[in-house]
Amino acid sequence: MTAPARLLHVAFDACDADIARRLAEEGRMPHLASLLERGAVVDTVGPRGVYVGAHWTSMFTGRLPTNHEYYCWAKVDRHTYEWRDTTPRDTVGTRVWDALSGAGHRVAVIDAPHIFPTPDLDGVLVAEWGCHDRHFATQSHPPELVGQLSERFGPHPVGTSPGPGGTPAFAACDYHHRAGLHRTPGEDLALFEDLKEGIRRKTAASLHLLDQGDWSWFLTVYGESHCVGHQFWHVHDPGHPWHDPTRAELLGDPLVAVYELLDEGLGAHLERVDDDTTVYVHLTHGMGPHFDGTHMLDHILWRLDLAHRGAAPVGRRTRLAGMTIGRLPLALERRVTPHLAPLVRRRISSAPPAPNPDLDAVGRAGRTFYDVPNNSPAGGVRVNLLGRERHGRVAPGRELDRVLERLRADLLELVDVDTGEPAVLDVVRTDDVFPRQEVDDFPDLLVEWNRSSLLERVWSPTIGTVVVPYEHWRTGDHHERGLFLATGPGISPGHRDRPLLSHEVAPTVAAALGHRLGDVDGSPRDDLVPSVAARSGALASQRLARRPRPASPEPGAEVPEVEAAPGRSAIAVAGLDERVAQLERESLVWRTMHWLAAEPVPASGALVSVILATRHRPEVLPRAVRSVCAQRYPHWELVVVDNGDDGGGATRAALAELPDHRIHVVHHPEPGLSGARNVGLAAATGEIVAYLDDDNELDPEWLHAVVGAFESHPDAQVLYGARLIDDHDRVHGLPGRGWPWLQFAAYDRATLEEGMITDIGAIAHRAGLPEARFDETLTYAEDWDLLLRLTSDRPPLELPAVACRYRTDAPSRLSDEVVAEQLDRIRTRHRGTASGDA
Repeated sequence: MTAPARLLHVAFDACDADIARRLAEEGRMPHLASLLERGAVVDTVGPRGVYVGAHWTSMFTGRLPTNHEYYCWAKVDRHTYEWRDTTPRDTVGTRVWDALSGAGHRVAVIDAPHIFPTPDLDGVLVAEWGCHDRHFATQSHPPELVGQLSERFGPHPVGTSPGPGGTPAFAACDYHHRAGLHRTPGEDLALFEDLKEGIRRKTAASLHLLDQGDWSWFLTVYGESHCVGHQFWHVHDPGHPWHDPTRAELLGDPLVAVYELLDEGLGAHLERVDDDTTVYVHLTHGMGPHFDGTHMLDHILWRLDLAHRGAAPVGRRTRLAGMTIGRLPLALERRVTPHLAPLVRRRISSAPPAPNPDLDAVGRAGRTFYDVPNNSPAGGVRVNLLGRERHGRVAPGRELDRVLERLRADLLELVDVDTGEPAVLDVVRTDDVFPRQEVDDFPDLLVEWNRSSLLERVWSPTIGTVVVPYEHWRTGDHHERGLFLATGPGISPGHRDRPLLSHEVAPTVAAALGHRLGDVDGSPRDDLVPSVAARSGALASQRLARRPRPASPEPGAEVPEVEAAPGRSAIAVAGLDERVAQLERESLVWRTMHWLAAEPVPASGALVSVILATRHRPEVLPRAVRSVCAQRYPHWELVVVDNGDDGGGATRAALAELPDHRIHVVHHPEPGLSGARNVGLAAATGEIVAYLDDDNELDPEWLHAVVGAFESHPDAQVLYGARLIDDHDRVHGLPGRGWPWLQFAAYDRATLEEGMITDIGAIAHRAGLPEARFDETLTYAEDWDLLLRLTSDRPPLELPAVACRYRTDAPSRLSDEVVAEQLDRIRTRHRGTASGDA
């Protein structure tokens, strides 16, 4: 008997990964614990600032939010300044199930958020039956399916409940069993019981559809984890200011109870499949306390708008404080303003909440900037821009930059009066994170709140005090982190270092079924895809090319099946060709190295400057320096940049036993690898520049190969070579120990725009190139950013020689500190920038 699905995909919407991991360790989620032990484990990160609304749509389309254009349930119309609802039908792009269906795969999609039925889908789709978000009311494909499920298993007690005023567009759990602004204990208990019953019915209905079998991809999503987090966080968290021990005694811990039932549902699905089935389990954006300042953002912006016009409604003391603090640098100002919070707190201890200004469409039209909907964890700010908004007030270009920079500084000086901490952690320009369309509806700034406590009273020397109590019934809200687990043929277990990004999910799902998506921003995560060799055996019994769909299938009509073509699958052939090409490149590297070892070194040649930045690692530095001193090519200088705060003492001591007049030490006390390398570039005097990390080693023939390559290719400006990595398994995040691995990837601009294909130690370029400077705002992948800029108008020379030996066992490796936002920023900056690209 074959498995009912080639790919089983179970998702828990907004299920907090930290809580789930703890419950798994305690034995309360045993099926999740099993997958954590035997599967591939990777953290996930949602799109920065807009992950609440855009996360699922990015997952399904493989696109960044500004490219699929759906990020929130509402927006401000740029022509009328009115708020208006949006729907998933506004999404730009093809959803992965439609692409797979069109390629001959039979799919099932149950209760995925922000979806609607597709009439010609080869398979089934159930929308808004038991999910958290509703837009159109419960429906399905085929249309009669949802009625059949409700008749057989009972309607979902929460997801199908009627909305307020008859509208279908709402989150059902916000209104279910709630008569007043906040639920009574009895209403809480009724909602809690309905959520648990909803999980049982969802599991039964999902298994019923799974058992019909012959699915290529079976996706089922539980929305109850989303609801319980929003509605019951104050019961779960004893530290929440609204926590009521009596209510907790009545309910227990609703999050734990719901998570345990979800794990039972997961186990029931896993029982239906075998080892040939690929299994994905996804805990999406997590949950925490609903602590943010979005409910008071527009009042803050209104006051800041007045302040920018010289009419701030503040008292004399605040005005005097503002004049004094305003003379300080921003970094010092942020350290000083929190100390004023106790004084402000004493003065406003009995002050009533400030009335909100009239923030209607007419008011927005007359303002410089205003709040726009972006759910709540991160606030959204829109500038009234000339040429974009109907009554624009700010000119694009320099004036816009000045307004945004001043607004950012103003928001960063806000202080939480009750704690003395900054109210805002960061303010991010959206176009620094995502590619923007020429005209779109996205915020121009994303305000990332300090969510360590309930924000109700803030103060700054620019606007004085704003008091706006939080009165909404939701006590839990999202954060951007999640968890993804994978098992299947050839998928190696173990933790993966690099997070899975939202727009990588759809390409990964498609790749698991041997399909490549077009017109997407993400690439498949190969470390989460079943291997070609393991998959090809399973494909033979699963009939990859099963069913061409008729143009207008009749309900219930038999569709003839088409057997797969004999011989190897197209996937296996493509994989074999790729491996042969890889082996040919590796062979070329070893032939070149053999030739270089016998090739005489020229008596004179170009001076090569090797840039090596180091910070507090005297235990590994000498080994790297010795590898430069061991070069057969003698005409080099080594610029060691001590990126530390000890005046260079540790670095100089480490180099004391390696006297060589060609080694120069430059001290750079400011932290930051990019800045340190820029200091090294400024100090370099060579005609060619090469690089080395302090925990790696150059191959003795590398500089010889570099100089010869540039001499024989006078038009080349940039080159890269191969790197020999000490442990294949460790560098790929796999358990155990592996053998050394040679990486010499073929240059392809599109591939490079998705991720780094080499290492900084394998890159060399001619000195004086204007693009040869590191971005000092990056703390991760700055070498990838450099190579993208160096090759934006010219392909690099691929030099088939070993450049460096790359070690994965050194302590405090920077590459262990993955920063997903910076990866997205680099991709956004460089996508399609190469000469000749559209």
